[in-house]
Amino acid sequence: MKINSINKSVEGDKPLISIEQNDIQSVPKVFYKGEEIKGKVRVVYEWNTKSLNEMGSNVIELEFVDKDNKFANKVIGHKRGSAVME
Repeated sequence: MKINSINKSVEGDKPLISIEQNDIQSVPKVFYKGEEIKGKVRVVYEWNTKSLNEMGSNVIELEFVDKDNKFANKVIGHKRGSAVME
C-alpha cells in the first residue's frame, strides 16, 4: 500500500507524507517532506470526506524516538477540517 502526496510541500515536488507498506505484517516506511522517519513509535493517518463538494478532515500524527533525547519522543502532527474541532 502506498499513500502519496497529501499536500505538496514548499520545497517543490516532494509530497508532505509518503507511506509504503509491503504487507500487513511489515513495518511501514514513512517519509515526511522527503526524509524517512526512523525510530517510529506510532503512525496515524486518517482522511474523511465531508461531501462530494466539500473538503472533509485530515489527521496526520507521526511519533518517533528523539535521537537527541532518549527519554522523550517527538511528534509531527497536522490536522485539517472537522478533525481540528475534535
